[in-house]
Amino acid sequence: MPPKNPPAPTPAPLLAGDLNGDSQVDIADLVIVGVNFGTGNSAGDANRDGWVDIADLVIVGSNFGKTSL
Repeated sequence: MPPKNPPAPTPAPLLAGDLNGDSQVDIADLVIVGVNFGTGNSAGDANRDGWVDIADLVIVGSNFGKTSL
């Protein structure tokens, strides 16, 4: 007998480097990193370590052109 309320499907994981939430990693995401580089602004902090640095640029760059659509 199936359960009355089956669990909701798990949402797809966010695409690493998609900083603006548009389901693609593109120039807009690179701009966000560039504008915030060297700061603690979470908008450009792709790895969530509290600092926008080369590691965040690598994440965006490694997924550049990818989409989660």
